[in-house]
Amino acid sequence: FFHGGDLVGDQAHHGFGTGGETFFYASLACLVDVGENVHLVYAKLNGLSDREHLDRQQSKWDHSYMIMPDMFGEEMSYPCEEAMKLDCGKKVLELGCGQGRDTIHFAKNGYDVTALDYSPVGLKALNEKAESMGLDIKTIEHDLRKPFPVEDGTFDLCYSHMLFNMAFTDEEVEFMMGEVYRALKPGGYNVFTVRN
Repeated sequence: FFHGGDLVGDQAHHGFGTGGETFFYASLACLVDVGENVHLVYAKLNGLSDREHLDRQQSKWDHSYMIMPDMFGEEMSYPCEEAMKLDCGKKVLELGCGQGRDTIHFAKNGYDVTALDYSPVGLKALNEKAESMGLDIKTIEHDLRKPFPVEDGTFDLCYSHMLFNMAFTDEEVEFMMGEVYRALKPGGYNVFTVRN
C-alpha cells in the first residue's frame, strides 16, 4: 500500500493519499472494453482529436446503457468497498457514475452522494433504481471537462471508477483534478481507478 507516496505494504497496486491528495487503484483484474480501445485507435488513425472522440463516446454510452440496464452488474466494486473503509465523512462526489453501480452502494451505506455523468440515459437508470430503493441521491448531467457544478470545500470524498481511462487530454485531466481539489474539504480524499 502507498500512503502519501510511501510504500507501507506489499500490494503496490493500491495507493492512499490524505490532506486533499490523490490515491489510485490500478486494477490488475479490471473490465477491459476492447471495443472502446479499438474505437480510440480508429479515432487516432482517422485524425479525430481526443475531444472529438470523447464527444462521440457519449452516444456509445447512451446506447450501451439503453440495451444493458445493469451493464456493470449490481455488486459493489472492490474500489468502492475499499473507499468505504477510509476514515472520512459521508459526503461523496462521484464522477462518471454511469448507471450508478457504486453510487447505490454508497447511498445504501449512509453516504450523502452527488453523482455526475454526461449520459442522460445512465442517470435515468440510476434515478429509477434509487427511487425504487427509497434512496436519496443527487444526480447531475454534466460534462466533467467543464467546471463542476458544486460549491468549494463541500465533499469528504471524491470517487471515480475507471473514468480517467476516457480520451481526456493531459490538460483536461489536470483541470478535473483541480476541480476535485476545489470540491473537497481540507483533508478530503480523491479515490479513482485506472487500467493497469
